[in-house]
Amino acid sequence: MERHLKPEEECAEGSMQQDDMEQIINSNIDFEKYRGRTVFITGATGFIGSSLTKSLLCANRKKNLKIHIVAAIRNKEKARKIYGVLLNRSDLELYVGDITEEIRYEDNADYIFHTASVTASKMMVEHPVCHNQVHRVSLRCL
Repeated sequence: MERHLKPEEECAEGSMQQDDMEQIINSNIDFEKYRGRTVFITGATGFIGSSLTKSLLCANRKKNLKIHIVAAIRNKEKARKIYGVLLNRSDLELYVGDITEEIRYEDNADYIFHTASVTASKMMVEHPVCHNQVHRVSLRCL
């Protein structure tokens, strides 16, 4: 189910996450360094990655920073559920792929935020070596 957003929001109307983003954008964080840059975000359908993506979209809207945001995802349907109509924005691009395989992004990225991670607690407890290996392999691929 696609959430309905107002043009001036990155999250559902009245959500605490939208309020949090507005506070972050109005804080003393220096978003100017990202002006006109391309930011590549891995794990963009996870909690941290999607929050970062939406925060940068909010910064673009409020401060006209013209940041090009590349959200690296594995699953388009999950991205549709998380981002909805935000996917229509020209400042957001999806990169579909597995972070443990070679990244074949054709353009340059000025900044990379690596937020992809195994998040299933059972997997981390039962296979800690595999969990750590995912991070090592994905960093090589970036």
